[in-house]
Amino acid sequence: MEERTVSYISEACSGKVLYGLGSEAVKGIATDSRSVQTGDLFIAIKGPKFDAHDFVDQAREKGAACLMVDTLEVGKELSGIPLIQVRETRAALGELAMCYRRDFDIPIIAVVGSNGKTTTKDLIAALLGGKFSVTSSPESFNNDIGVPLSLLQLRSSHEVVVMEIGSNKPGELKPLVEMIHPQWGVLTNIGREHLEFFKDLKGVAEEEGGLAELLPGDGKFFVPGDDEWACRIADRTEAEVIKVGLHSGNDWIISDIKNYPEGGSFHLQGPFPVFVGEYCIGLLGEHQAQNAALGIAVGAEMGMTPMEIREGLTSFRGPRMRMEREIINGVVFLNDSYNANADSVSAALKTLGNYPCKGRRVAVLGDMAELGDSTNSAHREAGRLTAELGIDRIVTVGQMAGIMGDAARSAGLTDVEEFSSAEKAGHAVCQAMWSW
Repeated sequence: MEERTVSYISEACSGKVLYGLGSEAVKGIATDSRSVQTGDLFIAIKGPKFDAHDFVDQAREKGAACLMVDTLEVGKELSGIPLIQVRETRAALGELAMCYRRDFDIPIIAVVGSNGKTTTKDLIAALLGGKFSVTSSPESFNNDIGVPLSLLQLRSSHEVVVMEIGSNKPGELKPLVEMIHPQWGVLTNIGREHLEFFKDLKGVAEEEGGLAELLPGDGKFFVPGDDEWACRIADRTEAEVIKVGLHSGNDWIISDIKNYPEGGSFHLQGPFPVFVGEYCIGLLGEHQAQNAALGIAVGAEMGMTPMEIREGLTSFRGPRMRMEREIINGVVFLNDSYNANADSVSAALKTLGNYPCKGRRVAVLGDMAELGDSTNSAHREAGRLTAELGIDRIVTVGQMAGIMGDAARSAGLTDVEEFSSAEKAGHAVCQAMWSW
């Protein structure tokens, strides 16, 4: 965050300055006392495991310039450090970010969707970084804490912002979109995410479509044009819609997808003849061609050249634990363990099934959470798909291990192991590595 006064922060959050004059300067934001830097505002947020109000003394000792609290006993003296009291610190963080965002006249691109948000956000930021000064959400900072913290990274030197927005429950997305006020939006897909709360694809589409409704008429909305739900969402926006996909009705058409040990390639045809041709990506999986094509479409609309985009694509390797490739003792590991729903597991298994390999392909699958009534069927699907793709062995872990294992056996896969814990499964996999 660029320097702001204590009064500015207090007014943005409808807070009250209890100690200090209000003219004191703040140079950054921290919500974790361990990461406080000299000059920071420390916002004490209550979490599911810790209450940061218990660590205000540590934040002060590390050099915090100001404290924001809601339940601290404000009568005790804190060595003269400015103190802002607000109704609720978590909400105040968002209010501060919304106020701070209004200080900048800068294009913001919001990325939403059921799968591939972080990869697509990072890819777009990497591509645009070849031409512009870009800031983007760190890792998967996409909730009501991560989004404002990401927004508060904005500085006057930045030319473009790329933000990821997530939602676990109905009604969570729109307030975050309103906070960042994006001009452009990117929808990666509509899939079976958090069905415990969204119930079905209609519920997912209703939530993700909140971005479409809030984009301005002079904005742009990039969507996967082969996705029926995405096209329905596109009907809800006043922005220009740009469709990307495999079929002829799209503005950008993907074809001839190829897989290699360290990535892939695809042919792309678009509205600008200069961009027609083959593109190489350092990402694994056919589904990554869609994510990359969305990024190319954004880059083209932002005025980048094909050469700038190709250079960015070939050097981009993606975020950690999203189809991350590592070789240990001659064994290739495809680590896709950050999070999972039925569609992301399907994409990961298809990537494994198509991966160039002279030896055996082994799938290690754990439980998928927040699937509600679809929990059993989604895990059966994963086990069955493992067999149908010709994967040689499946190792299942967790409470749903038996369901996945039984489904794999029923579909014809005989080499199946089930474990109750990740430790036991890991030990078995390590032992088996020497015989593969």
